[in-house]
Amino acid sequence: MTQLTHLFYVRPLLLTVLALVFGGTFWVEDCHAQSLTAGTGVYQFSGHSPLRTKPISVFYHIPTGGNPAKMPILLAFHGEDRDGNSYRQDWVAAANQHQFMVFALQFDDSFYPGGDGYNLGNMFRDGDAPSASTLQPDSVWTLAAIDPLFRDIKSRTGSVANSYVAFGHSAGAQFLHRFVLYQPNSLMRKAIAANAGWYTVPIASQTYPYGLGLSPMTSTQLTSAFAKPLLVFLGKLDTNPNSPGLRHNSQTDAQGLYRLARGRYFFNQSRAQAQQSTAVFGWSLAEVAGVGHDHTLMAINALPYVLDAFEPSQLSPSIPALRLCWLTDGGIQLSGLQPAETYSIQLFDSYGRLVGQFTGQAPDADAKVIPFVPRTSTLYIAQIKASGHADQCFKLITY
Repeated sequence: MTQLTHLFYVRPLLLTVLALVFGGTFWVEDCHAQSLTAGTGVYQFSGHSPLRTKPISVFYHIPTGGNPAKMPILLAFHGEDRDGNSYRQDWVAAANQHQFMVFALQFDDSFYPGGDGYNLGNMFRDGDAPSASTLQPDSVWTLAAIDPLFRDIKSRTGSVANSYVAFGHSAGAQFLHRFVLYQPNSLMRKAIAANAGWYTVPIASQTYPYGLGLSPMTSTQLTSAFAKPLLVFLGKLDTNPNSPGLRHNSQTDAQGLYRLARGRYFFNQSRAQAQQSTAVFGWSLAEVAGVGHDHTLMAINALPYVLDAFEPSQLSPSIPALRLCWLTDGGIQLSGLQPAETYSIQLFDSYGRLVGQFTGQAPDADAKVIPFVPRTSTLYIAQIKASGHADQCFKLITY
């Protein structure tokens, strides 16, 4: 792999000393912070000390009927319209149905102007002309505020979560894939970057912001970034080369003329770079038929991936894992049950609607066939509660 250590600039001595003293983290817990309970609202986050005078608006929704301390956490990143409220609303119904909290961040244009302040993470004062003199201290990058904000959410809700999942669309996907690249050791469990307009491709020979050249990146950091779970999530109808706000120049057009092509290019080039370096590659690509540049529809289709990321295995090695699959002659087979184990299944379509509910007790055999004929979609989410297993969530896809 090409060594990237020569690409970054040494920061001023003062910042180096501060980073050593404070462990590179500048987060101030607000002892008077508003506690958050079930409901919908907004608050201002200013707990990241270097950006304390530039608060980030946090539009949140916490479902009723559950314990917020035990709910998973989703962070949502808006597009260029900077409409955190809309991005929160995209997830409210799913959050209520599946009992997770959603926090949609809004970076005010007066504090974080243009693409430099938001899409590019505030890394350079002029991201299109990177240089030693325009490189910002990493403490003031907007990328550096996300983990402190997550810790603030934990403080306000009493959450015991150790990580979070993130979804970003358009400009939010630009921010999020750069967050993976330049903050690879964050507490984020998985990033879903949907329909970004263009990308920072992890190639050292291309200059930032289109590649890694002249940016603060090391080979070790890139290896960590490749291992971080990132889903490049693309709408198959996002193919308009004249879409408003879509950047066109020689560098972006080399990635493709529209968002779908650019997303594929980014993923393929990234995978090739990881393979060349023999790095672990934790990134994946998924495309959504029938959807263009629409954050609401992309969020609906991202739900299975979000729920998947929320569900770490908590099963004892001595207990067989549950398995769920379609049967070719109709119905669903649930296997892995222990004799006399009770279970309940809720089945949701891709719009989050409850389309089936089943309860029962396992027979002596470990498998149970459940009658169900798919009608409303080709993708379903099944939530299973079984007396001898941890609660689980499955994706079921029909063809």
